[in-house]
Amino acid sequence: MLFSLEALQGFTFNRKNALNVVKSGFLDDMQKQDLKHPALIEKTLKVLLNLAFVEENLEHFTDGVQEKIRSFTTHQNEEISNLAKRVLFQIGKGNHPDEEKSTCTDGKEVEVNKAPTHVMISYNWTHQELALKLRDHLSAKGQNVWIDVEKMSGDTLQRMAEAVENRHAMISCISNKYFESQPCRQEASYANKLKKKIIFVKVEKDYTPKGWLGIITSSKLHYEAHIPDLLEANIQGILKAIDEEENLQPNKSADGVVTSKA
Repeated sequence: MLFSLEALQGFTFNRKNALNVVKSGFLDDMQKQDLKHPALIEKTLKVLLNLAFVEENLEHFTDGVQEKIRSFTTHQNEEISNLAKRVLFQIGKGNHPDEEKSTCTDGKEVEVNKAPTHVMISYNWTHQELALKLRDHLSAKGQNVWIDVEKMSGDTLQRMAEAVENRHAMISCISNKYFESQPCRQEASYANKLKKKIIFVKVEKDYTPKGWLGIITSSKLHYEAHIPDLLEANIQGILKAIDEEENLQPNKSADGVVTSKA
């Protein structure tokens, strides 16, 4: 193989590259390998998850490949077990776990409230402070908000699907860290697949969505909020977007700040 697995993980973040890697026979080669070293298994599964994000690749995850992945779901290494379950879920062959938890924070797990919740905040752990300020603003305006806030032990896939399915809308706090996070990508992609209302809040200055995130955000509302003052200034627009029946096409001002239509 011309790429190390670590390099391949970054390489396959690109959709076209992910397609080409599958066409090159990577899945068949992986199935034949005797993967035993935990670090090697973990890196392989991270590549497989990137490949599984591309719909055209799913037909190439044969029964043999699926069985190979499934064999890692009972691995004693929790990270490996979690990754294997994520891959199976992404290709449509995984079951929802029994635990009532959910995460999009790369290992930071939390309890999920079973009660119906109006809006869910999705974010990367790096930007928790701004995400919590957003929660406080929304709660003060009467919104019923669910957000991950605690680090707990357990399965990192957990009830991600239920967390998305049971919400009217999702607010994604986007940044480069969000873009690079496989759990966040899985959460946002699933919400998009279910045609959930997604409102994008930029929590990183001058961040421009690209790749998979650029595709999802291209026709959705998004707001600048990388500092508390901007978040406070845009909270009314975010509230309006939550309560709109349908997402509106954004208007872009000359300086690139995106706001909702009047």
